[in-house]
Formats: sequence, C-alpha cells, structure tokens
Amino acid sequence: MPLTELITNGSFSSGSSGWSGTDLEINPQSSYISGGSGNLVSEIDGTDSQITVLQQNFTVPAGTTLPASTTLTFDTALRNAESTFAGDGFRVEIRDDNGVVIATQDFFPTSRSLTPASMNVTLPTAGNYNLRFTELGDNDSLGAIVDNISLQVDVPLVCFVQGTKIVTKTGEVAVEDLKEGDLVLTRDNGFSPVRWIGSRTITARQQQADHKMRPVVFRAGSLGENMPITDLLVSRQHRMLVADWRAQLLFHEDEVLTAAVNLVNNDTIFLRPAEDVTYYHFMCDVHEVVMANGCWAESFLPTETSLRGLSDAGHEEFRKLFPELLSDIAAATRVARPVAEGKTARLLA
Repeated sequence: MPLTELITNGSFSSGSSGWSGTDLEINPQSSYISGGSGNLVSEIDGTDSQITVLQQNFTVPAGTTLPASTTLTFDTALRNAESTFAGDGFRVEIRDDNGVVIATQDFFPTSRSLTPASMNVTLPTAGNYNLRFTELGDNDSLGAIVDNISLQVDVPLVCFVQGTKIVTKTGEVAVEDLKEGDLVLTRDNGFSPVRWIGSRTITARQQQADHKMRPVVFRAGSLGENMPITDLLVSRQHRMLVADWRAQLLFHEDEVLTAAVNLVNNDTIFLRPAEDVTYYHFMCDVHEVVMANGCWAESFLPTETSLRGLSDAGHEEFRKLFPELLSDIAAATRVARPVAEGKTARLLA
C-alpha cells in the first residue's frame, strides 16, 4: 500500500496553515540559526511568560491497516540565541478523539543545527486524533525549533491491473485504453459514461518491501463458470461482486461487494509475486458494478481513503475536476452494494 501523509503543512511552507495553538511563532530558519536557510520553521517558545502549544488535528482514514504502527518524525534544534543547553525543549503528545494520550515523549535538543528526531506511535483505530507540541523549559522566548513534521500510514489501492478488459458499448476495451466519455456496461444502469481515469505504477521493489501492494490474481473460472473468462488481476482492496448462496448465507443479502483479498484461497485466487505493475481506476457518475474480464467488480468510489491512494498528480487532478464531490463526500460515496468486511468476509474464500 502507498504511504499517505496525515500531517498537513508539516514543513511550514504555508506558514501556520493547518496548525493551531497558543503563542505560535513561525519564521525563516535563518532567524534562529546562523547560516540557516530561508525555509520556515516553528519555535516552541515564541514569547516569554507564555507557554507555546503547537497542535494539529488529523484523521486516520477508514481502510488503513490497523493497528497502524508508525513513526512520527521531525527535525529539531536549539536556536543560537539560547546560551546554554539546559532544559529547553518540548513534549510531544498524540491524543485520541476523547483526549486520551496514546503516545508521549519529551525532547531536549542539544544541537544548533536541525537534527532528525522520532517517536514510535501505534494508532489503534481509524478516526480523529490530535498531535501536540508543548513548550518545556525556562520560558524566555529562546527555545527549540521544529520542522518537517511527518506521520504516515498505509492506505489501500483500489484498482484494476493494466490489461483488464472492460465491457463498453463498442466492445471490450483494455482499461488503460479507456477514455473519458466511453460508455461502460454496468449492472444497474445500463451503459454509463466514464467521468475520470487515473493510474499508478508500483515497482517490484515497492512490492517486495510491502506485500500489500501486490495484486490478487483470479484464475479463469475461479468465481464461477467463465467468471472471469481470462485471468483477472486487481489490487487487494478492489471489491468484487459475490452474488450466490454465500452472500445469502453469511450476510443475508442477494449480492455483496468484498475486497479481493478476502477471496484469496491460495489456489485459484492468490497474490502474484512481486513485479512492476500499473494499476488503473475509473469513475462513473455513481458507484457502479462493471464487467471486467467477464465478471463483476466495482468502479472507483471517491472516499477519503481511496483518494489518499492516488498518486500526487492524480489526487490533484481529481480535486480540480470534481470540487463538488469533495464538498459533499458523503453523497458521493454511496456504495453500489452492501460491503462484506471483517472476519465473516474471509469465509467467502
């Protein structure tokens, strides 16, 4: 899975945007360190007689691999004007949505140049959290500085692999050859126009480092007679349609969507060994169930989670093209079928 940054403006390149607190002070590095650059940094001791608190709320998106064991990283230093190394620093805390501290560590830098620092964090659930830096020390307006604050987690790719054949009004078309406006066959709404197409290439090395980036292979006939007609490859979290007795028995539904990884049986459905792969996703007017290599699978659903899985360029393009969707993400993310998740979904394999 690609790593997704949870912290907004961790480099302070946009000033205080994304940050709140008390007694904030953000200036060029050269204001605090001799020979420093013009890059903006934050001092955790802005004014004497005030306690600086620098904080930001962030969200761990649904679909993140949980619990998310990750690392908060940042750079820190003492400013030149601080004459001693005695006790100027800050406390770092991460709090959950109820204000409970789930990770904390005190830092007292001893270098006058920015030095990497880190704190291990386990985020137990998806949802809202708060990152907080609180001043420690003599409160004389000459404190520690921080920059390049980063906290990353894995979020899923939801895509078809290059070469997948999508049924359109003019016949089967390889997913990489689809164009905006092409009419694709859907299970619910006849032929529906493609509104947006995105792609992302994942190297073999990336897959070797994180097996969750490897695609799932569905051998021909693994989901039923001629389903798929030929081998189908999708990302682990791409949802496939299950429309048989299993959906009725396990979920009391005629049809459900479930992530491809839930169907892995290590025989006819399995993870492919690592090799370079390009994933493609396409969106229709609504979330659809489309025909791919002769079986039914979902189109792209623009949730906060799936958008984080896009390449940077794809994410920016989507935001420019569909600002109205992002302004009402709840309406845009209505799922075409009930979703089978959790331990029970693994029984579908």
